[in-house]
Amino acid sequence: MSEKVRYEKEGKVAYLTIDNPPANTLSRQTFAELDEYVDRVNADPDVVLAVVTGAGDRFFSAGSDIKEMPEYEEPIRVQFQRRAHGTQWKIERGPKLFLAAINGAAGGGGCELALTCDLVVAAERAVFTLPEPRIGIIPGFGGIQRLIRRVPLACAYDLLVSRDIISAQRALSMGLVSRVFPNESFEEDVRQFAQRIAEGAPISLRLIKRLVVEGLEMRIADALSMELDACPELWATADKEEGIRSFIEKRPPVFQNR
Repeated sequence: MSEKVRYEKEGKVAYLTIDNPPANTLSRQTFAELDEYVDRVNADPDVVLAVVTGAGDRFFSAGSDIKEMPEYEEPIRVQFQRRAHGTQWKIERGPKLFLAAINGAAGGGGCELALTCDLVVAAERAVFTLPEPRIGIIPGFGGIQRLIRRVPLACAYDLLVSRDIISAQRALSMGLVSRVFPNESFEEDVRQFAQRIAEGAPISLRLIKRLVVEGLEMRIADALSMELDACPELWATADKEEGIRSFIEKRPPVFQNR
């Protein structure tokens, strides 16, 4: 059985590429392999950021394999959804940053997987859609709750019920993605962006992610208090000392993740 997800590592950046032609669908095997690699990323002290993308230039992922659905008896369907939710929870709540690089169409579960990631960038050719009402279901991988927390409610409702296919520029305007790169330089632009992020102090990036994720669930006063309490965690670190020293000496910092 061929692998559905490829794993590569370049310095501090890991690359998880969904490779399940023709549409990079999220089959049970795809999610099982993705789950394994997410665990590897979160456990690797050398990885700062993981990029999740699709093979080729047509699909990031078209979502669940519709042809598999008639085969799902109730226990299998529930198990599959729980596996998907569990994997995405590890992406969202784990210590490492995840960047979704949308190289083509992100439909259904593929769009939901992108919403799980901390950052989302797209190629100009990328499109997004949540077509589930067309076949009598709903976005079942957490897409509803994550979408209404990422974009304005009016935009979220529109995308959820209209089944429209929106462009990368429309996704950028509503805040679904943060950057749109030219098609011809997409892969290189993603690599440069990922490497730039990974140059930051790992302990700072981990703390930023925790404060963002947990802060969104708090009252603003409690979130600000949490942020204030977190600052001393960094002041005693070797990486803070290195960061300040390298700035004064006008050289790139060499962080040691401690």
